[in-house]
Amino acid sequence: MSIGRRDYIDGGVANHTPITVAIELGASTIYVLPVGYPWLNREPTNALGMALHALARIVEQKLDAEVEANRQVADIHVLPALDLADVSPADFSHTKELVEWGHRAARRYLGASANGRGVVPEKARRTLRLDPVRAA
Repeated sequence: MSIGRRDYIDGGVANHTPITVAIELGASTIYVLPVGYPWLNREPTNALGMALHALARIVEQKLDAEVEANRQVADIHVLPALDLADVSPADFSHTKELVEWGHRAARRYLGASANGRGVVPEKARRTLRLDPVRAA
């Protein structure tokens, strides 16, 4: 996206989960709510699908590596990934619902972990699907 003469891009492209940055800014306890990648449950059928699949795997591996590299420095909690509905990363029509979903899941995790109970990730109540017309 451009504003004036400046181009902007989502920070997640360069550093999806900036754990090291949080530590450098003084964080000693960090909670990470990973983004789910529902398309990883299916075999890619085209070049875009393969690229998304590869990108999601890279993001997962980078998160794992960054958590392991910083476990001695900070108390890092990686919450269970949401069992998201089938929503494309290009579909922003469900943003509000997905943010609320993440908020509920994080509150459940934090409440349950404070009480020493396990947490089951939230399941989709309904399937959200990308409208191909809207994505074009």
